[in-house]
Amino acid sequence: VLSFIDRLQVQGPYQVNDARLLTWEDVQEGPTMIFEGKVQLQDARGNIGVPVTDMDAEMDMHIATFAEQRWPHTDIRINAESLRVADRLVERFSMSAQTGRQPWLVEMSDVKGAVYGGTLVGWGQLRMGRDPAFGFDLTLQEVELEPFLKPLETADAAGGNESADAAELSTRNMATGLLSAGLTIRIPTDDPSQRQGRGVVTVRDAKLYDKPLTLALLQAASLALPNESSFDRASARYLIYGDTVQFDDVRFEAPAFVIAGSGVMDFPTTELDLRMVTHNPGAPDLGAVSALVQSFKDELLGIEVRGTLAEPEARVVSLGGLFRSWDRVF
Repeated sequence: VLSFIDRLQVQGPYQVNDARLLTWEDVQEGPTMIFEGKVQLQDARGNIGVPVTDMDAEMDMHIATFAEQRWPHTDIRINAESLRVADRLVERFSMSAQTGRQPWLVEMSDVKGAVYGGTLVGWGQLRMGRDPAFGFDLTLQEVELEPFLKPLETADAAGGNESADAAELSTRNMATGLLSAGLTIRIPTDDPSQRQGRGVVTVRDAKLYDKPLTLALLQAASLALPNESSFDRASARYLIYGDTVQFDDVRFEAPAFVIAGSGVMDFPTTELDLRMVTHNPGAPDLGAVSALVQSFKDELLGIEVRGTLAEPEARVVSLGGLFRSWDRVF
């Protein structure tokens, strides 16, 4: 157990209140220990595969160890005024952690929190013993896009009061919109780089024309940049294999056009390797002719995106798909 806790790299001051520790030893069964109390964490930090920092929380704990059992029985309720996960602010966070169906398994339930005007809900598991790992199934709903994308800049601009100023910040010349996302992931505590998962992200009611990736795509597609033609929706489906994020479908949508594609991103460096094509959903429908023309265009010309997420480089390339398109149609 101590070895597992060490892997979490938990650090920071704490205070124990209203606690009691009971110990006794049975001649035949050996020692038993029960701890009950409240542990107050102040500016704590740790690592669960992603860094958790600035955690101010109270843990209501009941832990019992028995001589004949390797793993303790755990019943913990956590309430945090605030914390940061990968620099993103989570407020009014709460969850329960209890010993599960197996003694080496801790079930995390009723995970709730507030994230930049939206909500976080989910559940998880903590596996100890052989192949120790965290597993999470999390959902974000209706989160303010700009502070989520730029958490540290938002914190500086808000003077530490990000909740009150989130709406004001989003009215400036920045991306606006609401983000919703789902993520299922497993993170080994011995080697977080071996993480595996899948997820989906959607953005609506957005103005994304001045973001690095969307701006690069627009420029590569030789499209004009008026506000009324800016991207107002975006979505992505992806898989996570270690340090690689594989995008099965990435889509940016505007009233007059769509840019969509797939590719990969390196997780630590955010280096991109995407292939995108453009489509005009408002073009006249000429039946099979329209499908043929769009198929030729998508296969012959596309947009290649390299660089990083912060500094993407997009260019128009030939995809060499004329004969594939012709064979598919005929």
